[in-house]
Amino acid sequence: MSKMRYGFTIVELIFVIVIVGILAAVAVPKFTHLKQNAEASNVLQAVNDLNTSGKGAYLNETELNNKDASAVGDLHIDDIYDFKGSRWAVESASRAKATYTSSDGLLVVEFTLGHGSTAPGTGKIDVNVTKCDAPYDALPKLGTNCDEINASTIDFN
Repeated sequence: MSKMRYGFTIVELIFVIVIVGILAAVAVPKFTHLKQNAEASNVLQAVNDLNTSGKGAYLNETELNNKDASAVGDLHIDDIYDFKGSRWAVESASRAKATYTSSDGLLVVEFTLGHGSTAPGTGKIDVNVTKCDAPYDALPKLGTNCDEINASTIDFN
């Protein structure tokens, strides 16, 4: 009678381990900075939305709702854009500043409403990156970096 063989040989086990190692080496780089890219995309989405529809929202608030753009406290930043999500904080006193803080605290971006004159469409929102530590300092998958976001101004002229 022949002897029954149970289990795997050491060569078969090593072969499987090598294949799993190769797959892991290929897959891991694809997922690096995935969370950071997702969090930074929230900021980029807000900048893009304000660039495309911010002027319309600003004019809607100043012209249709008769809010005074030159008076601090009459027009608020969250009247122009709805900063949604747990990572966004709108300053409660003046409601002129919204701050985004990433979950790891390595990316902090402030959006500040600059009050213009009484002329229609003269407002602006300043975007300042107050903290940008690695890995947020380079976001190639998003096609940008913190320097390009920092010190940008969204004009409603």
